[in-house]
Amino acid sequence: MDFSLTLDVSPPDVFVRPCGELDVFSAHQLSRDLHDAVDEGCRRVLLDLADVTFVDAGALGVLDRLRTQMAELGGSLVVVDWSPRFLQVCRMAGLDRTFELAEPMPA
Repeated sequence: MDFSLTLDVSPPDVFVRPCGELDVFSAHQLSRDLHDAVDEGCRRVLLDLADVTFVDAGALGVLDRLRTQMAELGGSLVVVDWSPRFLQVCRMAGLDRTFELAEPMPA
């Protein structure tokens, strides 16, 4: 499995950029790291999924739970950029209306 994760923690924001295959296992790593950022005071997650090459239903579930948890804390999870594959799977699962999809970042 090809996966890497970069977090830029700058409370109240955390910028998250996973690269590669986002499956249930790598999504749990992302979740653990985000919980640490929340503990540091982050309340807005900016998620850049432009370099995600694969996403499974388990990962979508983890991301949806993270979105709910952030809302419960008065925060948000915003998908600021995404790969065509992520958007396709999101649409198939009906989550494109659930996730806050910002306008993609300029190249």
